[in-house]
Amino acid sequence: LLTGGTVSAEETFLTWEDGQTDVEVELFAGTELASARRLGEVRLTALPAAPAGQEVRLRLRLGTDGLLSGEVLHLPTGRAAEVLVQTRPTRTVLQ
Repeated sequence: LLTGGTVSAEETFLTWEDGQTDVEVELFAGTELASARRLGEVRLTALPAAPAGQEVRLRLRLGTDGLLSGEVLHLPTGRAAEVLVQTRPTRTVLQ
């Protein structure tokens, strides 16, 4: 990354069951889930009951200040929940 740069990501997924009224997204840091560090979770609630397959978008941005921010957005209704995680920088030492 360039000095002062940021990293952003966006992922769209679908609800998985009919009548689902909430979505929970767990956030991890790492390249493999088995060894990843759990950062937290964000929950989007009070969604109208609908058939499975409703689109939900997760947008994340990691700033140079170590702040992970973004939102989870239910596309059919526009209902959103904010994501805000303070991360700590890690140091990798090569020997």
